[in-house]
Amino acid sequence: MSKLTAALLSAFVSFKRVSASLAARIHSFLIDLHVASLEAMVERAEARAARLFRVADYHSAAHIEATTVAQAAALDAQVVTAKALADAAAAGATLSV
Repeated sequence: MSKLTAALLSAFVSFKRVSASLAARIHSFLIDLHVASLEAMVERAEARAARLFRVADYHSAAHIEATTVAQAAALDAQVVTAKALADAAAAGATLSV
């Protein structure tokens, strides 16, 4: 019986070692997988931030362009108003602007 119990104990110890080794490998794999997932999440967040900065720059440039066009239109309106007032005065009429 002692040979049988010794064999069972030996089998249990080796099963426990294999089990611990397997658990350590699985744990290591899960940690690597988690780290890779975190790295991908950081990359996506950085890409999103960069994309939003590009959108903000685009809209900032569009705002500057729209402001320039509006200022040019305001100057044109002043020229047209001055010319209309001059033409009305030349015709002897008053123009209320």
